Amino acid sequence: MNSNAVRNVSSLTFKKGSYYTDFYDPSGRRIRVSLKTDDHKLAEHRLHKMKIEAYEKGYFEMKKPLRMKFSELAEKVLEYVKERRARYKKVYVPAMKTLDKHFGNKMLHEITHNMVVEFQAQRREELSTANSNSTIKVLRSVFNLGIRWGYAKTNPVNGIEFFREI
Repeated sequence: MNSNAVRNVSSLTFKKGSYYTDFYDPSGRRIRVSLKTDDHKLAEHRLHKMKIEAYEKGYFEMKKPLRMKFSELAEKVLEYVKERRARYKKVYVPAMKTLDKHFGNKMLHEITHNMVVEFQAQRREELSTANSNSTIKVLRSVFNLGIRWGYAKTNPVNGIEFFREI
């Protein structure tokens, strides 16, 4: 077994009539679980089995963070929505041009909630409230699709309030 597979080889502790283990899986996540036995030999056996599964079968999810630029995801989204959204030419294409100018060279994980709020305020100063809201809705859609497709982990647009349109 590779020494990097399971760090900090676990400890067995006996608490409340059962053995517990505490170790780190290959992705670095800490695992603390009950082995559901009071027999030391059986606890060691279960622990050994967990380590093997963690290493060989990918028992614990081990994903490297994706490194994708916003512009790459924007291209994929435009291709996807081309036949699926009625307002593709009127809303998505212009919004994507604007978003690409602002966020295009940034990696998806670098785009933060605060950056989106600043962009939204800047957009409102330049154009109408409706245009600002529309662009942010497209950005939200881009990240939602990115999450669905596995390219992004979070959506920085979540929790952003839209401007009131009169």
